[in-house]
Amino acid sequence: MPRVWPTYLLEDSAWTRRITIRLVQCSSSASNLAKQTSFKETVKNILSKTGKTVKRYQYDLFVTICMVLIGFIGFDIGRISTLKKTPLTLGEANIFSAANGSANDAQPKQAASAQISKTDTRVVVSKKSTSKLYHFSWCSGAKRIKEENKIWFDNEQSAISAGYTLAGNCVK
Repeated sequence: MPRVWPTYLLEDSAWTRRITIRLVQCSSSASNLAKQTSFKETVKNILSKTGKTVKRYQYDLFVTICMVLIGFIGFDIGRISTLKKTPLTLGEANIFSAANGSANDAQPKQAASAQISKTDTRVVVSKKSTSKLYHFSWCSGAKRIKEENKIWFDNEQSAISAGYTLAGNCVK
């Protein structure tokens, strides 16, 4: 029962009635706070309801989780398959030049292949190309042309006289 504060000390007016009503409301809300459950009890209630719901829908939850996992696995397998990893090849190690510290002999195969290929004066064009560009044999564009589509010229001047121009990614 809410506690009513005595108002006989104050005159009976609208002001005293308002104070009395407010005091009654404060005392009733204080008693409601005492009746509320504790935090631990609230968590226990939520967990028990969640457990009952999981037990009720366990088959549907299992199927849903399996489908999500299969989707993630399929996505990751697709990403892995698109990686084009080239196998690691080991070349000859020139131990003596590395020990002597000569910088010129550190990469002898790459430098030799680059010098040899740049002495080739032939140029190549593609049969299927509409751009009318020629490439030197060491350019990346020449390596992308299929063998059956390659047309070789003996030198750069013969390709120019045939109406071809040097590709932008090729350097003399």
